[in-house]
Amino acid sequence: MGQAQFKNFPYDIGLQKASYNHGGWALHDGVKKEDNSKVSIFISPTTELSQNYAKRLKTIRHPNIIKYIDTQEINNSVYLVTEHITPLEEDLPIGFGESGKHPDYYIWGIFQILQALSFLNLEHKLVHANISPSSIFVSDSGDWKLGSFDFLSEISPPSTPSSPSSSNPELLSLIKKHHESSIPSHLKPLELLQSNYPLILKSPSYSIDIFQLSLLIYFVFNSKFPPLPTPPSTTITLPGNSKIPKTLAPIFNTIFKTFSNPGNRPSPKSVLASEPFTSLPLIHCLNFLENIPVQDNESKTLFFKQLSNQMDEFPPKINTFKILPLLISSYNFQFSNSRVLLPILKISKDLTSDQYNEMILPHLSKWFASNDRFTRINLLENLEFIAPHLSPTLINETVFPNLITGLQFDERLKFLTLTNFVFIAKSLDDKNWNRFLPVLAGLQVDKDQIIRTNATVCIAKTAKYLPASEKKRILVAAFSRGMADPFPKARKSAVIGMGTNLDEIGIDDVAKTVTGLMGKASLDSEAEVRDAAINNLKNIITKLEAHNAWMKTQTVTTNNTTNSTNTTSTATSDEGMWGWAIGKIYKSPEPEKKVVATPETLPESNNKDKEKSSSVVEKKIKEKEKEKIERKVLADDEWGDWGDGNKNDNNNSEEEEDREEKRDEEEEEDENMMSEMEREIQERKEREVLERRAQEMRRATLLKQQQQQQQQQQQQQQQQQQKGNQQQKNKIKMWGEEDEEEKNKRQNKSKKMERDFEDDLLDSMLSDKANNKNDKNKSDKSKFDVKKKEEKKREEEEERSVVNRLKQIEEEEGEVVAGGGWGEDEEENGWGDVGGEKEEEREEEEEGEGEGEGEDR
Repeated sequence: MGQAQFKNFPYDIGLQKASYNHGGWALHDGVKKEDNSKVSIFISPTTELSQNYAKRLKTIRHPNIIKYIDTQEINNSVYLVTEHITPLEEDLPIGFGESGKHPDYYIWGIFQILQALSFLNLEHKLVHANISPSSIFVSDSGDWKLGSFDFLSEISPPSTPSSPSSSNPELLSLIKKHHESSIPSHLKPLELLQSNYPLILKSPSYSIDIFQLSLLIYFVFNSKFPPLPTPPSTTITLPGNSKIPKTLAPIFNTIFKTFSNPGNRPSPKSVLASEPFTSLPLIHCLNFLENIPVQDNESKTLFFKQLSNQMDEFPPKINTFKILPLLISSYNFQFSNSRVLLPILKISKDLTSDQYNEMILPHLSKWFASNDRFTRINLLENLEFIAPHLSPTLINETVFPNLITGLQFDERLKFLTLTNFVFIAKSLDDKNWNRFLPVLAGLQVDKDQIIRTNATVCIAKTAKYLPASEKKRILVAAFSRGMADPFPKARKSAVIGMGTNLDEIGIDDVAKTVTGLMGKASLDSEAEVRDAAINNLKNIITKLEAHNAWMKTQTVTTNNTTNSTNTTSTATSDEGMWGWAIGKIYKSPEPEKKVVATPETLPESNNKDKEKSSSVVEKKIKEKEKEKIERKVLADDEWGDWGDGNKNDNNNSEEEEDREEKRDEEEEEDENMMSEMEREIQERKEREVLERRAQEMRRATLLKQQQQQQQQQQQQQQQQQQKGNQQQKNKIKMWGEEDEEEKNKRQNKSKKMERDFEDDLLDSMLSDKANNKNDKNKSDKSKFDVKKKEEKKREEEEERSVVNRLKQIEEEEGEVVAGGGWGEDEEENGWGDVGGEKEEEREEEEEGEGEGEGEDR
């Protein structure tokens, strides 16, 4: 059927349900164009029965009757649109099949059909007359719903004196017309098989429907209908080998025996009030949830306490589509306490990703923001199953800020937060990590040893998610703190945590830091800590050996690259051998080995400067002497035997010229280097002179300040003495003659002041003498400076002699010295004394004398 023919039809018609073909109706899946919501579409030719179906369904509303949405007649066909449903015959193999699992699901489904029949038969006096597997449908939430209202009719209209129910010819007209052709005989009780309409009208309104329900019960559990007697026989025989549950079998037997006696059949209401419908946990659970607003708090607490265990026996489909929505609704609208969250989270573990995003995810933000302790505990205990469905944004903006507040409360929340934090660690951003790490460090010194241990374990489990820039530092510091914990389990956790994160720490820190920590832990007082540390040391040795092997391969690769770059010709040729020898002797000094004296590189100490410059000069002289000897040996070898005694006559003049040019270049470089060294030595001397002058100026300024302070003190003392004398004179003038005691006091005080004055005068004289001595010291110091200048001048002359000696060595390069080398006498008495140990000792003695003179002053 093409969609183009129904431009005004607001639904897209999908595939037909192959399992359903009942009474001329075809069932299709469909989608509403407006919002893409799923629907079911029944299509049938326009007949009296199809029109009755659409009319009756449109006017009836009940939770266990399929929900009407729309109906249209197009091209002599009725299009009946309902909620999305599945035929029971298609759902039976999925929900039950031959395995016998979840029989409660089918008992609960039969319970729902009984509720629909009670609504139709007892409240509205309607008879369905077509109860069969084809008229039962299952909604997406797992509810059983009644449909197929083709024969739905009033069994008795409202009674009036003028119109008794048994005399109305319109009653049961559809049944009379169509039941023989449309209702199979294996669904008919005796009165319908015999078309005994007077008996039907006199019988209870539920008599036909309740008997057909017994046949439905047998079919659900046995996948077939029970055999019925064929008229005129009316003897009924209970079928054997029935798979009907024992709790439901009595109801089936009672109703099935009334095949020929409609007056003895029980009503739907009485059946609902019997076993197993009154004691079945699933039915009790669903009834309680549907009526939870009117339940008291004590009943709610008891119900939710038992629900988590009972749900394991419920069909998964019922848990997902029936119980879970009721639980979420009751929790969000505060019809239930926080204990309802536990069964919600338990059911959510079995949801698909789409189901979870639709049913659970929209509510998580509100749940994590709750301050209820029991809610927080349930969320933390189930965080392992919640976290995979959370986006990084939701974790960083909603979950984590609320989660970290739990670390401020009791030990239970701290423990659960630490043990379950790993499930959201990989989604945490650096900002929240920086917020969490100080808290985690504080928990490592918590008063509770269990919390300290789990804080270390939390760090070990989340190490790979730590910010990369701080990871190594954090891990070493955290595990080091844990290894110093007094609680053995905490130390063991730190040792194991560090051992499992060696790759995160890095081979450098492992070799420099971790190895020492593990060595210390291997001497721990607890055996389990020692064993863990020793095991880690073995792993560290293995890693270091592997790293050593890798470094060797890198070294070999580097050497091979260097050799291949520097190789010039074959090793056996004379030219290659000469090239090696000349390159070895005339190799230019490498830039990093040159010693360039600058103010930044010179040490603060003058002695160290002298020692460095002397050592540099001595080193250069030795190098030059060595080069001289090597060149002489080379010159001797040029004209002597080479290797096996054969003379090398193949060296031509061109090679000699090349060597001469290289020697000239080397000599020029040496001259430049020596001039540079002379300039550096001169700069150093000038800098020493400036430093000495600055020290003298600072010393003179300090002496001057001391003299000024002494003069000020003398002036203050004199002023105080004069003031005291004046006060005494004034006192004598005012009071006249003093008594003897006051006179003695005054005289003693006067004598004391005189002694103080004499002491001050003596101090002043000593100070003047000291100043004179300072002047003398200054004079001595100037003499000492002259002496130092003379010594510096002598040092400069010695350095110039060194330079001249170096030039002399360069001029003597062509001469052949037999047995040339650095002898012991030459080393001790020759160039070694220049700028060497003797010069250093002389300078130290001079500085010692200068310090002694300073102390005397």
